Amino acid sequence: ATQKALSTSNPPTRSGSEYHKNHQQETLHSYATLLKVVLYIGLLFGALATNYTLVLMHLVLGRGDLDRCRKAAEILSAFCVYTAFMSFNGMTEALVYGVADQGTQLGMLGFVHGIVGVALFGVVAPLLVQTHGTVGLVFANMISMALRSLYSIYRAAEYFDESMVRLVKISLPHWSVLIAFAVAFGATRLSFLTIYNKEGAIQTFSLWIQTSAKHVGVGILCAIIIISLAIRSDIGVQRFMSLVRRGNKEKSE
Repeated sequence: ATQKALSTSNPPTRSGSEYHKNHQQETLHSYATLLKVVLYIGLLFGALATNYTLVLMHLVLGRGDLDRCRKAAEILSAFCVYTAFMSFNGMTEALVYGVADQGTQLGMLGFVHGIVGVALFGVVAPLLVQTHGTVGLVFANMISMALRSLYSIYRAAEYFDESMVRLVKISLPHWSVLIAFAVAFGATRLSFLTIYNKEGAIQTFSLWIQTSAKHVGVGILCAIIIISLAIRSDIGVQRFMSLVRRGNKEKSE
């Protein structure tokens, strides 16, 4: 009903075409904001969580079989990065499915999925699995998600009558936050190598608790800095928080 009202009612001070253009821009910014939020979550997994999978494996599997824990941690770290690609692809494809008004558009999307699937899992995936094992299979899926996302962004740019470059630009986190993510990855990686992965650092249970607390503390500090910087400098994050507050206010009323 709301969508129908938006499409049929024009404010008296603006022409129908102007109202449609403004509405299209509002929809574009809302879409870009959702993509940005998904990217933030994915980058948190990719930049931070990848350096804490071994801690999780030691917590779940224990510290008895270190080789088994390390192999499982490598696969889980790859999945952390894959989660970012998968969630971004899901958000971009959701719009394509939502605005498709012809069977040929969905057919083209399916065709692209088929081509990507055959090329990757028929050629690339076997090679990656042969050289990197399970991690290689996860990498192949990442490439698949990335290619599918590119096509979906192309379709979204076409729908909004915008260039792909501008759509990607307004969907990316602020440049200062991207730098913060890179620095955070370096800091947590250094913490892993010099604190957690240091010889003898987890030899006893008490040492493991102390070492884990220090390492996790570095990650929490990095996450707090990134989130604070995003709230302060990224307009998209500020817009998202405003929408959340407005929605909560409407619910309470």
